[in-house]
Amino acid sequence: MPYLVEMKLAASSRPSGGAEEGIACIEQLILPSLEACETLLEEKKILAGAPAVGAIRLILIVSADSAQEVAKLCCRNSRQAPSNFFWPDELYIQ
Repeated sequence: MPYLVEMKLAASSRPSGGAEEGIACIEQLILPSLEACETLLEEKKILAGAPAVGAIRLILIVSADSAQEVAKLCCRNSRQAPSNFFWPDELYIQ
């Protein structure tokens, strides 16, 4: 079943300390998450998606049997499995 997933980096997690902190955020959060997207795309778990304009967030169509499986794939705080993503701080599954 396809699920529409919006993953957003919360404002409290965004860098506010200048260029060095911004670069660290990109290296530690954004790039590993995009690499995870590539892997899930190859595994056909992500059917489509893209970064959203105007915010640090991704909008994806994820193939899964349940919303719980989507959370397991996408949410770093899931108790069911380690996350593929280093974000989100906010996860919306529809």
